[in-house]
Amino acid sequence: MVMQRPLWVLHLLQRNYETLQVDLDISWLIDPQPMFRSQAYASFDLLFQSEGGHGYNAGFYLARPSAGSLGILKKWTVDLTKQAGSKSFEEQHSLGRSLGHRNKSTPLLFAKLNISQFPNGKIWWQYRQPVDKRDAYVVHCNWNKGNKKGRFMRDNLW
Repeated sequence: MVMQRPLWVLHLLQRNYETLQVDLDISWLIDPQPMFRSQAYASFDLLFQSEGGHGYNAGFYLARPSAGSLGILKKWTVDLTKQAGSKSFEEQHSLGRSLGHRNKSTPLLFAKLNISQFPNGKIWWQYRQPVDKRDAYVVHCNWNKGNKKGRFMRDNLW
């Protein structure tokens, strides 16, 4: 499954489709599409949910068709294929490597989304940060083990 997602995104980008990759453990609160089309975000090739100090979240990102995003998705799928058999295989580590070792001669504009608007599960449930939860567009139930549906239901996010 992990290998399939970047392959499908690459397939769609090659056909000139803007693609929003969304894991199944995400609850939608506000439609982010108008924000993604706004002047502040319209020029980005890739926009990722943040993993905090752990890099970029591969479970929620927007990819726009460009030479830069196509290059990253190709590099990422190659890296995933190389790493697939290793014990330390992590999709997001592979994404981070691909972004870090990208061809810098190909223009690429990418960024992490605001953590208050696009919080990961650790920020939403575990950190006691002054994050105004009314600003959130989505809630990602990553960084949580087991019974994700129960957690969503308990917090009126289901």
